[in-house]
Amino acid sequence: MGWPTCVSVSDQPEAARALIWLLHHPGDTAVLDAVTQGLLRRNDLHGVRLIAREWGNPADIEHLDHIYGEITVYLHPDGPIQDFVDLTAALTSEPDHAVRAGARQLGAGSSRRRLWQVAVPGWFDLMTLR
Repeated sequence: MGWPTCVSVSDQPEAARALIWLLHHPGDTAVLDAVTQGLLRRNDLHGVRLIAREWGNPADIEHLDHIYGEITVYLHPDGPIQDFVDLTAALTSEPDHAVRAGARQLGAGSSRRRLWQVAVPGWFDLMTLR
């Protein structure tokens, strides 16, 4: 099963385990980027849950940098920010601590403005200069 197929069935336990491994495995950041982008494009709880899990318990700081980059690309300029806010909010009640923590940090309970700060680098700086 290739990663595009694996991403499309991330709601199935076997696929989710493989994707968690790909997201958390150090080394190949190209795979991390591709899997993150595929999960974001699903625009559903299953995809965002896996991203939130990695964000809440990252393999290293480089993983966070790559995930942040993919979220930025996905949400900017006209991405589904409100969907992302809603999905992360729904994940704050997950039993898995890493998912809850990651969802909170990624935007649950945050304002639309906060996600623009994440999605559009430098936005906050521009807004504070006004």
